[in-house]
Amino acid sequence: MPIRALLFDLWGTLVLDDPQRNEPRRATRVRLTLEALRSAGHTFPEERVAAALRTLSREHGTLHRQGL
Repeated sequence: MPIRALLFDLWGTLVLDDPQRNEPRRATRVRLTLEALRSAGHTFPEERVAAALRTLSREHGTLHRQGL
């Protein structure tokens, strides 16, 4: 059977990111999330969205460490 797909584990394996990029990336995620919510007719304070994304990141890290 020929190979039909290939998956690379980039982050932390093939690509090691500069920690200085974390804050700009976080700010961009918050901004884009706020824009998407607003375009769908939902308005939330920036800090509430930022807090939700921090929680999401922590939960994702927990699942990743558990191998899930």
